[in-house]
Amino acid sequence: MSRIKHFMGDIEEWERSPVTSQELSALAPQSDDLSLREQAERLEELLPYLVRWLYSLSLDHPTSEMPLAQLRMCTLLQYGPRNLSSLSEEMGITVSAVTQLADRLEQTGLVVRMVGNQDKRTRMLQLSEKGRQLMEERRALRVQRAEAALAQLPQARRRALLQSLQMLLRTAPTVADWYAPSPRYGMRRKGGQHLG
Repeated sequence: MSRIKHFMGDIEEWERSPVTSQELSALAPQSDDLSLREQAERLEELLPYLVRWLYSLSLDHPTSEMPLAQLRMCTLLQYGPRNLSSLSEEMGITVSAVTQLADRLEQTGLVVRMVGNQDKRTRMLQLSEKGRQLMEERRALRVQRAEAALAQLPQARRRALLQSLQMLLRTAPTVADWYAPSPRYGMRRKGGQHLG
């Protein structure tokens, strides 16, 4: 499973495990005098908490009752219709498993099947109106949460934070290309040197 697919799974799981006040208090600011390695360790420590905080929804939200695989499929379908094969690849599961998930989601009225535009033999899935509204509401709640947090920062800090995150994301593909799978540990620097 790719790291992106794994991360998507983590996001759905984080919706079910909000950050506790004890966890937040353990994340007290540290010295500005950190080495690059210490900064990387700090980033690795903070990002999961930030994402968990942004993505955790209240237990009474309808998506909190959805199985993670169904939620993951609906998340992918937010970006447009997909055929079963592409969903299988993106989710890292078999086409038959995708079909079973699609059947369940169709029964609950969250997705609809349709015929492909270019190939009439291709079956596509897309969110129904009910599914689209549910996923839009889920996103809106997360945006509200982010907005409430950002409102606590001055405009210059918000701008700097967003610019820093965008720069970090722009460098990520370059860094990801630097690694190759290792049969033993998963990631290995190209050229054979183990990481971590």
